[in-house]
Amino acid sequence: MSFEGLLPQPPYPWLAPVWQGFVARVEQQRLPHAMLLVGQSGLGGGDLALAMAQYLLCTAPTPLASCGKCRSCLLLKAESHPDLLWVKPEEGAQSIKVSQIRDLTEFTSNTAQQGGRKLILISPADAMNISAANALLKNLEEPSGDCVYLLVTERPAFLLATIRSRCSRVQIPLPGTDQALAWLERNKVANARSLLDAAGGRPLRVMEWLENDLWGQRQQLEQELQKLLRGESFLESAKTLLGFGPVWVIEQLQVWLSDAVRVAYGESRGAGGLIERLAQAGARRLLGFYELLLRKKALLLSSANPNPQMLLDEIMMEMQDLYRKKD
Repeated sequence: MSFEGLLPQPPYPWLAPVWQGFVARVEQQRLPHAMLLVGQSGLGGGDLALAMAQYLLCTAPTPLASCGKCRSCLLLKAESHPDLLWVKPEEGAQSIKVSQIRDLTEFTSNTAQQGGRKLILISPADAMNISAANALLKNLEEPSGDCVYLLVTERPAFLLATIRSRCSRVQIPLPGTDQALAWLERNKVANARSLLDAAGGRPLRVMEWLENDLWGQRQQLEQELQKLLRGESFLESAKTLLGFGPVWVIEQLQVWLSDAVRVAYGESRGAGGLIERLAQAGARRLLGFYELLLRKKALLLSSANPNPQMLLDEIMMEMQDLYRKKD
């Protein structure tokens, strides 16, 4: 998610129903003081939050969008609006610290400089450490009347239940295949269907792969995992995979495992390659391995600071055992 001037509203076509519901709540004066936007990465939840902030700060919005011309919109376009605070992990850090939430508290106590609302965007909200989360909870329990909180996460279970209960939940939908393909084709993406399938139906994940040349990296990852299943040393594979980034590797594995489970259950046909090879392990073991990946990813994203090389070594060993011990 990045803030580059004004965003379309909604930022992507599959978010139109969510956007219309949001605007209706604003018009009916039923806007909650805190909203929790929940959805997988690659669906645009962060951009949706920024578009919402843009709409709420505009002083002359049209029925479904901000005007783009008022002083507030011009400040947003210049990325210098004084009444918008974006809280995210500091550069080089994985977590949002309590000091950042204390700065947020000071921000909420001040009068809005443009005379309207103040917007606080926290993304990813699950990156808050426990001290930061508790500090935010105090703000949510005693909200300032002119502040709106927008929290973005793909892992709501990692937030305090008391924070979740004080937010109105907004679910970010997965687009229909035809809608996602049409959007990718409008953006000049070749082989859109195969890329979309590989990305689990998430169009923005496809764009991320292409913009950062991660599609070629994904194919290299598949080759490394094929070697692993042929019984080659997991130590060499894990060293290569470490260079890709452990979280990214786990996310790709999760997509392949989901497809392999469907093949194992007979819900789809194997397409050869890694997916069909994994499916031979049986659905029960695949699901158990998927749960392991969830735990390892959560550990990597936590403040526990695990050794990524050792973590990948363990995943590779488990993957080899998965294939050897079929149901």
